[in-house]
Amino acid sequence: MKILYVHELEQKGNFVSHLKAKYGDESVLCIDMSLGIFRLGHHNSIIRSFFRVFMTREGIRHPMKATFYECLSRCVEIQRKAIEKFRPDVVIGSSWGGAVVLQCIAERIWEGPTLLIAPAYKEFLKYALYDEYIQIEWEKMALSVAESQARGVIVHGRFDPVVPHSHSQEFCLMATGFRLKTVDSQSHNLSDYLIAKEHLKEFVDNTSVMPVNRESFIEAPSTSRKRSSLGKTMIGYNFLDEKKKSLDQTENKLEENNNNKQVNIAQQNSLDVTQPTKQDKQQEQNEGKEQKEQKEQKEQKEQQEQQE
Repeated sequence: MKILYVHELEQKGNFVSHLKAKYGDESVLCIDMSLGIFRLGHHNSIIRSFFRVFMTREGIRHPMKATFYECLSRCVEIQRKAIEKFRPDVVIGSSWGGAVVLQCIAERIWEGPTLLIAPAYKEFLKYALYDEYIQIEWEKMALSVAESQARGVIVHGRFDPVVPHSHSQEFCLMATGFRLKTVDSQSHNLSDYLIAKEHLKEFVDNTSVMPVNRESFIEAPSTSRKRSSLGKTMIGYNFLDEKKKSLDQTENKLEENNNNKQVNIAQQNSLDVTQPTKQDKQQEQNEGKEQKEQKEQKEQKEQQEQQE
């Protein structure tokens, strides 16, 4: 069995060596994506991505959003080449690596068995987007995964200090074929559970034999529900289409509101420059009176001096 491991933002951890010990060196591949936050020597670090985009049009308008997607797109391209060449049976993504794997699924680069360890996609959206857009992008991602044939398991610590456990709960309610395994742990990468207790191999083996799930199991309004034999809420693609349309409409409305705000601000600035307010007019009148009084006093003083 071939395994592709997509590593975290700052480090690869001990997962790669543990997997190679279990499955053999030739069966496990982990491509260094040259990541980091402030590491200038790493080509795809956050700071290097920022310098690449900050003078572009999108970088000037939305610098953090442009930086996030620049870094993400480069990582996705690296993994696309690895998937095409290595042809893995299972893909594992941890933290930032989980976000990269989700993007690969959304773009249909990968649709096979997947094991995600505390995926940080929504957490990074918090730094890239305004608050009103975060949930929209997050739901779009989940719905895109729901329409794919990808299936797998998400392992997440209940007390994760980096990525909230609720993110994976939300995702598994919307994305088809993904099951959530909650671990009572305060670790983010769950090495204390997956490596120390040797559960990683168990999850990989179970994920590799999961059947392709072509149905969509997500929460839906009661008017659209129908019960399957498994007792889950089973929704057809019509609901997914309606949900996407709703998200698009909400996003367009937010964008329109932001544009209107910018127009109003520009108009207000124009009015402030071209049309003086009542206070400005009153101030000008007062200044004119003071200047006139000063002039009259000066003239009277000069007349007195001439008479003397």
